[in-house]
Amino acid sequence: MFPIQVKPKLIEILSKYFNNEEIDTIGKEVFTKFNAHLLSGQPFGIILPTDIAAKTLVEYAIQQNKLKELTETIINVIMNQGGGIIFRKIEAIEIQDLLSQLTSFGYHYKNSHLIFTNEKDQWGYLEENKEYYFAYLSIDIVGNSQIQLKYDKPLIEDVYGKLLKLIRVWVEFYDGKIWTWAGDGGIIAFYKENVEERAVFAAFKIFFEVFLFNLDPQRNKFNEPIKLRIGIHAGPSIYKENKGNILSDSINFVAHLEKNFTQPNHISISKTVYEKINPRLQKIFRSKGIFEDKECFEISLDFPFNGSTV
Repeated sequence: MFPIQVKPKLIEILSKYFNNEEIDTIGKEVFTKFNAHLLSGQPFGIILPTDIAAKTLVEYAIQQNKLKELTETIINVIMNQGGGIIFRKIEAIEIQDLLSQLTSFGYHYKNSHLIFTNEKDQWGYLEENKEYYFAYLSIDIVGNSQIQLKYDKPLIEDVYGKLLKLIRVWVEFYDGKIWTWAGDGGIIAFYKENVEERAVFAAFKIFFEVFLFNLDPQRNKFNEPIKLRIGIHAGPSIYKENKGNILSDSINFVAHLEKNFTQPNHISISKTVYEKINPRLQKIFRSKGIFEDKECFEISLDFPFNGSTV
């Protein structure tokens, strides 16, 4: 069911940015015939207050089970400079609040439609080409080239597929998202509050679960344990819906940190991350030195059976 909780925000946007004639025009896009004054029950001969017109439209949409269609129409008008319905540009900053609210209920605005994904997104709505602050986790399976030579492709796909499912569980547990994945590793992002610490805890959980994964021959069917490298950094990036097109110094650095400075079965973090995590976590990391002009810290997670044949 479409969330009725958006009702106050829709009324606010309609009453603040549209006049009565425009509200009727928007209503007619959804219902063909719509007249706010007539439906409001207010006597003709007086000017209907805009907030009453807005409330009338939204409540009528709820009664007719058309709230989703009305919401799409309002968003399209604002996002597409009138949407061919209102012939002027509407600058409504509240639209971002509405999109974030919808996203929290699992609805995502894409290609002029609200799509329900059945998953609540705690990130809210991120605007294309706008800069945001993220924590980034770069993860890689050590020795993938050798694995490709030693095992059949179906077996590799089976083991790597199970591993990715495991990783995804703990990434999502800490409200992260896998932005890119290349089979043997990728970039994971964390947004909103406390991103550095959430990324670090996700990394630990992934390592602990991979330790158990390596002990289970039904999941790791290789004749050797899977080893990982993880690097973590935080900083700004220009957001793009196509995550493969997101380029930034922060992402480049975390990828280099993981690939060129992190040992197998280790987590490396930048000083930016180190300074934001709690003191208990700080105590278990040791300084490793300077990498690309940034001080970095590391911890070994080379558990028994993680570095030798199981």
